[in-house]
Amino acid sequence: MVDYGRFPMANGSLPNRNPETGIRYGIVSLNDLNEYTLDCFEPVYSLSCPACGNEIGEIPENCTCEHCDYNAEWDDEWYPDDPDCWEYDGEGYYLILDESNDIWVFKSPHTTTQWSHCSPCAPGAAYLDDGEEHENDPAYCLGPEWYDES
Repeated sequence: MVDYGRFPMANGSLPNRNPETGIRYGIVSLNDLNEYTLDCFEPVYSLSCPACGNEIGEIPENCTCEHCDYNAEWDDEWYPDDPDCWEYDGEGYYLILDESNDIWVFKSPHTTTQWSHCSPCAPGAAYLDDGEEHENDPAYCLGPEWYDES
């Protein structure tokens, strides 16, 4: 399999690796984990103006959209119906559950050198499926508590 992440990006860093540690981000299917995994995740919403749809990062001052001057009390209408993604941030982990039911391991107290190369859709990331040995090229992974006991 080709390592699509071996070519530096414009800023010089390698794709899908922690820029400070050089450790690859890991990817694991939600289906490979225990049944309680989904309960750990919280929804992440991109806030947007209910009038013009302009995406905003935080609650606007005086509940007024800077783009169209829409003014309304702050309530649920500023939130979209569906979250952008789901995240878990705790116990040394930072994880994102994406729309494909894949969990991206961006930070973890655990690493592994057993992984497979991801497709060009996630260049440089490590698919955590007990792939081949990549000595001296670790990837963030989940600890045993995330998996079913066998």
